Amino acid sequence: MRCHFMVSLAGLLGAAGATAVPPSPVAKQLYQFPNLTFIENIAVRFNGHLLLNTFDQGRMYTIDPYADNPEPYVVAELSGSGQPVILTGIVEVAPDVFVVSGGDGGDNYDFLNGTAKIAKIDLNNCDDEAPTFTDVASIPSARILNGMVGLPLKPHVVLSVDSINGNLFRIDTSTGAVDIAWHNEKIGPGPNADIVPLGANGLNIHRGYLYFTNSAQQFYGRIKINPRGDPVGDFEELYHFPANEAHVFDDFDMTHRGVSYVCSQRDSFVKITRDGKLRTIIDADSDVKLYSPTSVALSKDQKVAFIVTGGDETQGGQVVAVRL
Repeated sequence: MRCHFMVSLAGLLGAAGATAVPPSPVAKQLYQFPNLTFIENIAVRFNGHLLLNTFDQGRMYTIDPYADNPEPYVVAELSGSGQPVILTGIVEVAPDVFVVSGGDGGDNYDFLNGTAKIAKIDLNNCDDEAPTFTDVASIPSARILNGMVGLPLKPHVVLSVDSINGNLFRIDTSTGAVDIAWHNEKIGPGPNADIVPLGANGLNIHRGYLYFTNSAQQFYGRIKINPRGDPVGDFEELYHFPANEAHVFDDFDMTHRGVSYVCSQRDSFVKITRDGKLRTIIDADSDVKLYSPTSVALSKDQKVAFIVTGGDETQGGQVVAVRL
C-alpha cells in the first residue's frame, strides 16, 4: 500500500519535473472528515501511521496515509470534568509512547479554568490491548497548553507553551513534576490579541535553539536555550509578516537542516529557510484547498509533509500529504 501512494505522488512529480526547473511540491488530500471535526495536531508513528489530536470529545485518531483509501479510527479518548475535551499538543517521549496536552474546551481558544493537563499513551503492543490515556500532570494555572516539544537530551521532559499567559511550562513526564521554565511577552499574544488571542503556537528545538511561531504577533522566531530549556540568549525574529497582512502562523515542523514547514491561517502552507526567507507552497489559489491548516508533521524520511486542518463552518478537518 505504501508503494501505491508513493508511486502516485512520484508520477505527479515526474510530470512536473520534465524541465530543468525544480519540481513544485505536489499535494493530495488523503481524507476529510464528513462532519465538522476539528483536527488540531498531528504526529507520525514509527510505522508511518499518523496520530490526530482533535477537538472531538478528546479523541485521538489514527490513519494509515499509505492505504489505498485511508480511513481514521479512534485510538483513545481523554476524559475531562464533564465538558467536551480538546486535545492540543503531542510529542513522542519514548519509542511509540506519546504525551498530549488537553483540557475542557472554553469559548475563546482556551481551556476552562483549572482543567489543563498532560496525559500519556503507550502504543506498544496495542494490538493485544486497547491503549488508554494516563494522566501525568495537572497544570491548573494554564489558560491553554499549545505547542509542545521534548528536550533533546531528556525527551521525557517536555516544554509546553501557554499561548495566552506567555508561560513556558517544563513537565517531567516520568515524575509528573511541573515548573514554569520562563515567562516572556515574546511568547504571549502581545498587543495584537484582537487578531487571535494566542501567542506562541508551534515549538521545535534545533541545534540549541527553541524555534516557535507567534500567531498574534505574526512572526517566526527563535531563542537559544540550555539543555534544561532555560533561555541563554536573546529573541530573534526570523520572519515577520507585514503589518497590513492578516496572516496567522500556526504549528510547524522542521527538517534536520533547520528548514521549517509552517501552517498559516486561513488557507496557506509555507516554507521558511534558515535565513528567514518565506516561500508559499499552498494558498487559496492552489488545486488542493486547505480549510484552516493547523499543524504539520514530516514523514520519517522528511520527503512528505502531512498537514491537518480544522475545517470551517461547512468543511470538516482534512489530512493532506505534500510531496516535498
